[in-house]
This record gives sequence, C-alpha cells and structure tokens, in this order.
Amino acid sequence: GANGSGKTTLLNIVTGLETADAGIVRLDAIPLLNHSPRARAALGMARGFQHPEIPSGIDVLAAVSVAAGPAAGMAALQRVGLGERAREPATSLGPAARRRLDIARALAAGPSVLLLDEPASGLSASERGDLAVLLRDLAAGGMAVVVVEHGMDFLLPIADRLVCLEAGRVLAAGVTDAVRQDPAVIA
Repeated sequence: GANGSGKTTLLNIVTGLETADAGIVRLDAIPLLNHSPRARAALGMARGFQHPEIPSGIDVLAAVSVAAGPAAGMAALQRVGLGERAREPATSLGPAARRRLDIARALAAGPSVLLLDEPASGLSASERGDLAVLLRDLAAGGMAVVVVEHGMDFLLPIADRLVCLEAGRVLAAGVTDAVRQDPAVIA
C-alpha cells in the first residue's frame, strides 16, 4: 500500500503498540488484543522498526543483549552476519548493518513470528539482495516473516503471500502473482 494506507499501524496493532478499534488479532489460536506488547513477545512475536533507534555509548553486542542476554545476543548477531562486529560501537554501523542489528535484536528473543517495517528502505541493490537472502533463510527455518515494504522489486521474489492495503482496508490478499495482477492493485 501507499504511504498512509495503514501498514505501520497494522504492525503496531498486531504487536500491541497501538490499540485496535475493532477486530481480532491472534497468534495461532491465542487472542492477543488483551495482551501487552511484552506478553505478545513472550508468545513468540518480535518486531523490527522502520527507523530503529540505536542507543549511543554501547557496543553492537550490548544493543542486542538487552533483549535476551549476551549468549542469545551473540547468536542473533552471528545469524545476521554481524558477529565479528560485536565490540564495535553500535552507532558506528552503516544503514545496512543497522538494519541487521535491528533484526538481530528481534531475533535474540527467539521469536516464531518476525514483523519488519520497511527493512530494505535506504539500502543499495546489493544490500537489499543480502537482506532478501537473510529473510528467506529465516523463513526456510520455520519462522513466519511479515514484511511491510514499498519496494516490490525487493518484496516479490521473497514473498509467498501479499496483502495490499488502501486507506486501512485490505484491497487484495493472496499468492503474489494473483495480488500483483489484481485490477484494483494495478489501479
């Protein structure tokens, strides 16, 4: 969906950062609307942000370890390819490494569902390709990966299912080819 279509709001509602006006949010069969963000995380949900805040004065490992401790933090850094940069200042990372750091923070908690808000924004073509490989690997390992993204060139090759939003409503949903060819989506 376009800017203002409700994509980030949807992620905020699913993760409990905003309150839904109506509807149902479930993880498996568990209704989540009465659960706090912390409780949702404990049930296996983790979130990455469009503009991740990186605290100053700490190293990369400390930025990730806040979520689940140093061992889980280091494992998450290794998983996203930042293990060798664990002792560097977190604020010294470039845009692609900051995105991976944000994903590592989410992964440190051991989620079964990972929600990412425009993770490819601002990345070069090769960085986007590397990110796509990481996200496909996470999904292949059994994790549900939900990606909000404008860049269809990034999204289409990695998505099994698309949901297109317009003005807070689902315009089309289904397998990628069907949604991409939907007349309302094209319009």
